[in-house]
Amino acid sequence: TNINIVAGNTLNAGGANTFSVLGFWDNSGTFTPQTGTVAFIATSSSKTINQASSNFYNTTFNGVGGAWRWLNTNATTTNDLTVATGTLTFPGGTLEVGGSFANTGGTFLHNSGITKLIATAGGKTVQVGTSTFNDLTFNGAGGAWSFIDTNATTSGTLTILAGTPTFPSGVLE
Repeated sequence: TNINIVAGNTLNAGGANTFSVLGFWDNSGTFTPQTGTVAFIATSSSKTINQASSNFYNTTFNGVGGAWRWLNTNATTTNDLTVATGTLTFPGGTLEVGGSFANTGGTFLHNSGITKLIATAGGKTVQVGTSTFNDLTFNGAGGAWSFIDTNATTSGTLTILAGTPTFPSGVLE
């Protein structure tokens, strides 16, 4: 299923509902996420996400063989982002995540962008798996994150503007 929100129209998640997307997400209108989840579950490549100026709440990528990429320069998930299977290409600007970041079995490609963790509460986790961040920024007043992995890699710049990260017990490159 493709999701196409046409200009002048609104799709309201209506609470903690899950939208399962087998195709693309194209938003030219307004998406109101409430506390819902957008689950990208395609099992084929070349799926695109046009988030426009609307945020997601929870976002999951869980399709064996699936591949998704953001068309937007910047994107925001105000709560948790999970890459369970498949390959996700981040936006080339900034990807903001307001909760936990979990790469539990998929792959993410940083696209030379910034991953900014913006939680304002403690108890959040960061799981990188075998993927690599480019620039990683912690910027959530009151936020606290713990890396689950023993080792993690950032190929660009690591910045702490606000919040308290607990780094991996092994190596953070």
